[in-house]
Amino acid sequence: MDKETVKFVDANIFLEVFLKDNRWEEARDFLNKLSKEEFKGVTSDFIVFSILLQIQDKAKSTDLMKDFITALGNIEGLKVAHFTYGILLKAMVLMEKYGLDFDDSLQVGFMESMGIKEIISFDKDFDRIPGIKRVEPRETLH
Repeated sequence: MDKETVKFVDANIFLEVFLKDNRWEEARDFLNKLSKEEFKGVTSDFIVFSILLQIQDKAKSTDLMKDFITALGNIEGLKVAHFTYGILLKAMVLMEKYGLDFDDSLQVGFMESMGIKEIISFDKDFDRIPGIKRVEPRETLH
């Protein structure tokens, strides 16, 4: 995977679709492009687990949880990266340095460890991290 073209995909993109939030269609269209391998994406195992927990908490539906897992497995352009202890420790440093919460700092730690500079996210907290460019799904749809 060429690191220049790889985009890190944040949890809120998947949650928009599976919980049918305000911008779910935009997020769905982005995931469709990713599924067609118009570009490469990476997310983390932590994101997968946190999405399952949020679907369980908000939708209270194991069927929806199964649908998410099935859909995730069908997105050809997406790789799920696994954390290392080094990434976890880096997350602690990023939390202190940028005042991020744990999940955001963990995603930045993943990105830095993989040399990825772009995150697809609605979360504006990523805007304050030097060297990281946050892109909203609609910006990838042109």
